[in-house]
Amino acid sequence: MAEHLDRIRNLLDCKKLDAILIRSKAMKRWMRTMTGSGCSVVVSRDDGWLLVDGRYINEARACEHDLTVSLLATQTGTAIYSAVGRLAAEKGWQTLGIEDSATHASQYLMLKEEVPHVSVLGDEIAELRICKTPEEIDKLQHAVDITDAIFSGVVTKMHAGMTDYEISALLQYEGIAHGAEKMSFDTIAAIGGHTADPHGRPRGDVLHAGEHVMIDFGLQVDGYQSDMTRIVFCGTPNDSILDLYKVVHAAQQAGIDEMGEGVSSEDVDAAARSVIEAAGYGGFFNHGLGHGIGVDDETELPLLRPGCHYTLHEGMVMSCEPGVYVPGLGGIRIEDDVWLHDGKGVPLNHTTKDPIVISGE
Repeated sequence: MAEHLDRIRNLLDCKKLDAILIRSKAMKRWMRTMTGSGCSVVVSRDDGWLLVDGRYINEARACEHDLTVSLLATQTGTAIYSAVGRLAAEKGWQTLGIEDSATHASQYLMLKEEVPHVSVLGDEIAELRICKTPEEIDKLQHAVDITDAIFSGVVTKMHAGMTDYEISALLQYEGIAHGAEKMSFDTIAAIGGHTADPHGRPRGDVLHAGEHVMIDFGLQVDGYQSDMTRIVFCGTPNDSILDLYKVVHAAQQAGIDEMGEGVSSEDVDAAARSVIEAAGYGGFFNHGLGHGIGVDDETELPLLRPGCHYTLHEGMVMSCEPGVYVPGLGGIRIEDDVWLHDGKGVPLNHTTKDPIVISGE
């Protein structure tokens, strides 16, 4: 946790803050501390506290070694703000930073009553996590390796007549059985025409010969999350959908090839998007090329999409997931987790990107 605390304290210096209140699960997971709803972290320039209610006190005292554990007076939702106020008064803090993604307006107003100046932080929080340490890369690679392995196993069990619910359940069972803590997000397993919906969740569709399945899933292992998308064809794919697959595959490679030190995330998106536009499908690629990969599936940076200008640097890990979704034909998306290493994009995934075909019988 020491390096992560140093990054937080550098942020305090940059923003001229006395302390910061951390409540999001993503940040607590990144700090390797307890993530329960009754657990909050306060970091100042010199100290750090884990504030917990009675449900977590025994575990906190046994497991937390970097922060001072303090028991909140009650389990009520307002106890944390009173505790922060007492710390601020004791330490003479005038300024406090809070996370915009983890603070409601009413909570902000309560904190304003406890500390003279409260500053709301947005991307600055996620940017603390944007460049991964070697240890974090190892953890991400481990999560991706398990993802690759269980996907290969699930494909061997897929067959015509299965439902999308069964495919999703198999992925979850195999993931947990192979060491995952949970899924990174709700699994996408869309069949046939439903693949034209980029986030088509299971709904009871049955897989038939001649259809394809879009599987987008991830695993959380030791706090770090993977995210991969592959297409599985049930029987020989028709020429139209296979041509679409080739376009998306080429677009993904163009995006990966564009990644480099100092490159704008928008330019990476543009490199992949231009391949799809040149093939005549520009109007059917209706999301950004990718997002950060780390401890959270919603707030990780950088974002690779039009209008986003994050500068890529060594150690960043991001998804590269172009997709084309044509109503009446279906959708294709291919996704890997890509590490910026030695000035170029290196996919962590090793699952084949050649068309995957299972028997249609």
